[in-house]
Amino acid sequence: MGTDKEAEVAVGGHRDSDSIDPIASSAAYTAPLHRKLKSRHIQMIAIGGIIGPGLFVGSSNALHLAGPAGILISFCLVGIIVFFVMQSLGELATLIPVTGSFTEYASRFVDDSLSFALGWAYWYLWVTVLANEYNAISLVIMYWTEAVPQWGWILIFWVFFMALSMAGILVYGEIEFWLSL
Repeated sequence: MGTDKEAEVAVGGHRDSDSIDPIASSAAYTAPLHRKLKSRHIQMIAIGGIIGPGLFVGSSNALHLAGPAGILISFCLVGIIVFFVMQSLGELATLIPVTGSFTEYASRFVDDSLSFALGWAYWYLWVTVLANEYNAISLVIMYWTEAVPQWGWILIFWVFFMALSMAGILVYGEIEFWLSL
């Protein structure tokens, strides 16, 4: 007859009661949260993130291929999926608040290796999105002037946004708020 420790290892290395316990001893679960952004900052950052260069630059091809009804149907379907995913993540964040990102939940409820892979996949996604955004903004600017080459506009905006990121959360939130208008 095995002990509880042996049964714990056979099931995956942790007890079921540990995976749903909202109080944990690790630093990721006990570090304090600092909320410096105001509600108006968060709302405009969310709106500005949705209505960005990708929507304006990428919607023309979708409009050409699917038409206005196809775009509306697709936007509604994707919006419903995103709503339920964010609702589920909000429920998790309310039940078990952590200072890390959503990968902390993957580590807590599934396995550390899934959290590791999810973190790198998320990093790769945002690196490619960032490269696409810099390319899109340089193409939009080059529509009006070709005085600076495309790589120059990418470099200019990269330096601007890196300086913005180094300025602190209040400055970042305020500038993002005004840029989203």
